Amino acid sequence: MSLRLIEWQRFAGVLILSLALAACATTEQRSPARQTSVPPTAQPDASSDTDAGDAARGEQLFTESVGGMPSCSTCHALDSSQIIGPGMAGIGERAGSRVEGQTAAEYLHTSIVDSGEFVVEGYQNVMPDVFEQSLNEAEIRDLVAYLLSL
Repeated sequence: MSLRLIEWQRFAGVLILSLALAACATTEQRSPARQTSVPPTAQPDASSDTDAGDAARGEQLFTESVGGMPSCSTCHALDSSQIIGPGMAGIGERAGSRVEGQTAAEYLHTSIVDSGEFVVEGYQNVMPDVFEQSLNEAEIRDLVAYLLSL
């Protein structure tokens, strides 16, 4: 083999290894703040559980890419059919009875920000765990308000 071919193969190997390592980066890294086409709303105090979100804004967020990941609607149908995750029809009622002592809003909030906390029987934990870093608290409440409206 010529020296030039060996150098090219070495370069290609390093490039492939670098790309593979970059693809394996963990979701523990904070994603940069994302820009959304949804108009901003007032930012209520994140510590208040009583602040209701904006369901119309949540509906828009449901169909947008978040943190470079596919939109919620990529995996969750608005009816009861299964795509990858469970369908969202009636989720407010179901969510209120999933965990004793938790409201439907608390359950949905936790399911968005910590996707592995509650995995519905019959499903695997494949939901990306990036939404707490990619959405602000008002946007999470907006999504919850929308889901409760279904």
